[in-house]
Amino acid sequence: MKSLRSLLRLLLVLVVAGCAVDACLADGKYFRRLEVADEPGIRAQRAVVAFKDGVETLIVQSDIEGEDTSYGWLLPLPAEPTSIEPCQRNSLNALGGSLEPEIADTPWAFLSFSIFLALVVIAFCIARLYLESHSSVWIPAAGLTLTAVVIFVLVTLLLPIELGVAHELSGGINVLQTVKAGVYDVAVIQGETGEAVGNWLTSNGFASPPSASAIIDDYVADNWCFLAAKVSPDASGMSTHHPLKVTFPASEAVYPLRLTGSDGDPIQLDLYVIGERRASAAAMQTWVSGSYDRAKGTHSSFWEFVCEVPPIYWSKDVPYSPIGIPSVTSLMWPGCVLTRLHARLDAMDMQEDLSLTWRDAKPVRITLYNVRSAVGWSSCVASVTFSLAIVLFTWAGARKGWSWRVLLRRRLAPALLLGLLVGGGRYATLEIVPVKTEGKEATSPSIPFSAHWHVLSQLAQEPPEQPFPEAYRDLLLHRDLSHALDQASDFEKPGDYMIEATEDGWRLTIIDWPYLPVTIPISADGTPQRVTH
Repeated sequence: MKSLRSLLRLLLVLVVAGCAVDACLADGKYFRRLEVADEPGIRAQRAVVAFKDGVETLIVQSDIEGEDTSYGWLLPLPAEPTSIEPCQRNSLNALGGSLEPEIADTPWAFLSFSIFLALVVIAFCIARLYLESHSSVWIPAAGLTLTAVVIFVLVTLLLPIELGVAHELSGGINVLQTVKAGVYDVAVIQGETGEAVGNWLTSNGFASPPSASAIIDDYVADNWCFLAAKVSPDASGMSTHHPLKVTFPASEAVYPLRLTGSDGDPIQLDLYVIGERRASAAAMQTWVSGSYDRAKGTHSSFWEFVCEVPPIYWSKDVPYSPIGIPSVTSLMWPGCVLTRLHARLDAMDMQEDLSLTWRDAKPVRITLYNVRSAVGWSSCVASVTFSLAIVLFTWAGARKGWSWRVLLRRRLAPALLLGLLVGGGRYATLEIVPVKTEGKEATSPSIPFSAHWHVLSQLAQEPPEQPFPEAYRDLLLHRDLSHALDQASDFEKPGDYMIEATEDGWRLTIIDWPYLPVTIPISADGTPQRVTH
């Protein structure tokens, strides 16, 4: 019994060690784009926080949708803003697409191998006990121990290790400034009392729920100000929202949360932080982090034409993650660190504003699982655990003179139960998120760029007879890609384009692959100019 207990302890050590190894996709391979979906039924917030030399910039966006009404939202700030600007609608989408965590594939090949290995182990152990009882052939116990070690080594080698793991005055009101920022009418106010702020909000058409009054009182006591933004629907009754970029002096990087938490509902928060070092925050998990440098030269799908290209930043730490959208790159600098923090926050987590702390800038990119891939990897762990249990039970049974029938009758069920328990435990420890993928019918990102390139090449050789905007649209339609390309209506995904008239022609702006707006000047006769290389 003492020997058996020692073997079981050894088995437990091997299983725990095996379960500690996480799986991920290997770098350097192109996969279909995967996007982590918001948790159903949970409000989502996304924001950018850039902090350097005592200045903080927030890019924030309201998450309200609806018809036939005006909307307003309130943002507490520790100091009066020095700048309030509108941002491109796709700013946060672009950043989220560049900073995706790894999504584990379902390990069909390894799962098949582990099941086959379990069958081989059972056959080997039966043969071991059969030969023990029917001949003088004796297989040393050390041989079986070596077999268990080999199996464990194979498991360790076949489960790839992830890149990184991350396991922060009138009526008591002074209107400091008013500004028109895109579709928003913005006022920055500071109140003598929370009641005065509430009265101003009500008189200006903002809903001020009773649950927020105590939080507003606290902000007023801390000498904070408030940014009140309001947008009205267009003629169709729909509101087109875009992010706001707000810059203000700050002694430390902070993201206001207390007002959001006052209604008691949970939120799912994605925070993209730009700083000198890697950012962290209490109750938030680091999904992706890496250092970024400005790319040298021009990186564009339309490099053969004269074009204006904003700066683009690359990271060696985060594969395939160029950042090209100007509203974000304008906040970056060579050597800056970009971190994506994620959390599901309850009301208790939002009783204080989110203060960011700084750590050493090591690369981080965690691995997430959908249900299918989690079941696959957990099944692998269960199968390997079962194989190890059978090997060690055979070792113990051989010393007691068991036959293979006794082994199967007494130890097959416990080994199977142990495998299921360990596999189930592994499933419970995995980070499982809803994941949506682009289907096979989704348009390849290269197709819109190819369409634009061919149309520009055609116009460079033969100027159009009709005005450039009509000619360009008709040529794109002729290529049967109108469903993938939009002019001005969205202008937020790769392939979208916009044409603006100038004094001497037109300006054609196309959203390139890293959400980079590339502008190509078009002459009065509708001809783009080629670059001589």
